[in-house]
Amino acid sequence: MRSRILDELSWFEVKKYLERNDIAIMPVGVVELMGEWPLGMEYFTPLAVAKLVAERVDGIVIPHIAYTFTGATRAGVGTVELSIMESVRYIKNICYSLLESGFRRFLLLTWHGPAPLVASTVVRELFQETGIPFAYIDLARKDLLGGGWVSDAVWLGVLKIVGKLDLVLDLPELTEEEKEMRKRKEMPKPISETLRRAVVGYLYTHESQHYPVLKRYKREEAERLADEGILKLQKAVDAMEPLKLMEALKGYLEYLRKGKLTARGERLREAWRRAGYY
Repeated sequence: MRSRILDELSWFEVKKYLERNDIAIMPVGVVELMGEWPLGMEYFTPLAVAKLVAERVDGIVIPHIAYTFTGATRAGVGTVELSIMESVRYIKNICYSLLESGFRRFLLLTWHGPAPLVASTVVRELFQETGIPFAYIDLARKDLLGGGWVSDAVWLGVLKIVGKLDLVLDLPELTEEEKEMRKRKEMPKPISETLRRAVVGYLYTHESQHYPVLKRYKREEAERLADEGILKLQKAVDAMEPLKLMEALKGYLEYLRKGKLTARGERLREAWRRAGYY
């Protein structure tokens, strides 16, 4: 295949692909306040991993799901905010369209703090409605790089995979105003004390509270670090065991189609079959 990215293929290429396989890898991200790094880093990261996974499992990457619920970074200029439920509906509609084309095995990937609120709801609701077992992996899981995604090497690797490494090269020196932003302002105590004790909605009160810094790199050093980061990303994909996951999904779907269920489960299966999902 000339590409693993859906919108870079012709309709005929997708048709021929679906005659042999049915895997959609869906990176779900945000565009949000990200310090000195590009606003899209929390979309670019699952996109990069999705490309690596797709190569392993003969899948197709479904790109551009970059505008979803952000959370506290809504306070920052450049953040694009959708509500949780708007995000869920949007992603579900994309999934329904992919089902119509013939995709049957799905893996959603995210790397964003509040993303499980959206993605977990998507996969659970879609299963209830279609009987298709959609899978979801939160890349912030501790067994994937030990949760250590915020590093220059990994992020440079991400940008290299998605063809955007030039975005962080040959940058001008920081202004005094930009240097001042590197001094983190603490959350007001009433907010931090509440967050320590319960789940609540909140906003950052200063941009420096979500502000990874970006060193100035020459191309040679950036390329070297990016290659190191790509190796770490590949190890994270190893830990995900994507081939085993896809085989498990295939068997799971086959069981749902033909295996023994409760009487109510049989009625659900018949409803899903009548709807065209089996």
